[in-house]
Amino acid sequence: GFETEFYLLRPVTRDGKEELVPFDSTPYCSASGYDAAAPILRDMFAALRSLDIPMEQVHAEAGNGQFEMAIRHSVCDRAADNLVY
Repeated sequence: GFETEFYLLRPVTRDGKEELVPFDSTPYCSASGYDAAAPILRDMFAALRSLDIPMEQVHAEAGNGQFEMAIRHSVCDRAADNLVY
C-alpha cells in the first residue's frame, strides 16, 4: 500500500486578484481540519471506491491544508495501479 499526501487549496481574492491558499491552518492530525474537509474527502473516497481502490485511513498532515490518505495494501502490480489511479 501507499500513503499519498496532498494539499487542499481554496481561492481567495486579495487586492482584486484571485489566489489559492491552503484550505485550513489546523495542526497535525487535527480533527477540526478533517471535519472541515469531510465533504471533499467523502467525495474522494466515493470516487476511489467506485474504482475498487480500498482506503485504510485519512488524516490531516503537518502542512497547512495538507492531508494524507493510505491506500490498502495489495499485490505489487495492483498497488502500483491503485496509486496511479
